[in-house]
Amino acid sequence: AKSLQERSSELRKTRFKKIQEDRGVAEPRDLLRNMPIRWSSTKIMLDRAIAHCEDIKQFIRELEHEETKEEKHDTLHTMHIRPAEWLNVSMLLELLSFADDTQIAFSAEKYPTLYFSSDRLLTLTSAWKKRRDDLSLSEFKDALDIALEKLEEYHDISSNSSGHPATLLLSPSTLSARFTCSWARERQTGIIKPNLDGTLSPTSPSLSDVGPRPSTSQKAGLNRLRADAACSSTAPAASSTAAELWRAEYDCFLNTHYDVPEDMSLLRWWGMYAAQLPTWASFGADYLAIMSSSISAEWAFSSAGLTITKHRNRLKGDIVEALQVIKCTLRNDLLVHEQPPSSIVDADLLCEDSDEEDG
Repeated sequence: AKSLQERSSELRKTRFKKIQEDRGVAEPRDLLRNMPIRWSSTKIMLDRAIAHCEDIKQFIRELEHEETKEEKHDTLHTMHIRPAEWLNVSMLLELLSFADDTQIAFSAEKYPTLYFSSDRLLTLTSAWKKRRDDLSLSEFKDALDIALEKLEEYHDISSNSSGHPATLLLSPSTLSARFTCSWARERQTGIIKPNLDGTLSPTSPSLSDVGPRPSTSQKAGLNRLRADAACSSTAPAASSTAAELWRAEYDCFLNTHYDVPEDMSLLRWWGMYAAQLPTWASFGADYLAIMSSSISAEWAFSSAGLTITKHRNRLKGDIVEALQVIKCTLRNDLLVHEQPPSSIVDADLLCEDSDEEDG
């Protein structure tokens, strides 16, 4: 209501800015209004209002003082915001900040972010549950209950598929405590084991198939690395049965700390480590769509909108999403490059040396 009052005429806009100038503000600003089509607009509106709370008080006082009609004067008098109401606005702003931070965490146009969504929504759920039980926030309990129901609905939808939990497990940056607390080890094995068993089939495709096949020396070296990692880890000893061949690599990845640069995407990271963790990489190939997709931020909707408009709305949602993924991949150099064939070169040099000696 205060925003509408301030924006209802140019004279009132000028008055509101004059109040700020008298206070020494170099660049006076208008108040903002909530926009239903922008999910963050309520938070932005309240943030601006709190920043100008003193200006709003002065603005209402001046309007009330100048009003000659008793009815309108009384209406303006009721628009004064009490300290308790400002406190409620501050608490609401804090609650909305959690949602805004979550949205920002997995919204981007220039790099893949979809695999963060499940983890970030769990964080938001935990934060709001704590605030719901806080007696000082009792006035927001009903609203938080509704919000948490919606988050649970999202969680139930994602829980019907192993895609998001598996992708979360495939992310080294979120691999540790959060996943362990959210799903038991049996749940992890239930998601991973059937898929990793399938990758052991001779006909099973792998990410490593996109490049040169490793030589015998490469395979031997990789097996030594796996065995060394499995022995040095604190995980239980791997089974020697054929059905548990994936266990050594499974434990190696789960029990190894990886430092992932902040500016490196999950897709690029797996492109680099596909040769070291071929079974995991093959399993991860089934989830490339999630690992390479992004959830557009608000400002990014215009890009998708232009894509649709140019084709007269003949593109379906999945086609638009695929085009956005391709644009993101090409513009940000996210294509996975082949590993340098260092071991193959070494093997070729050894063969050349042997031929020279024989000659």
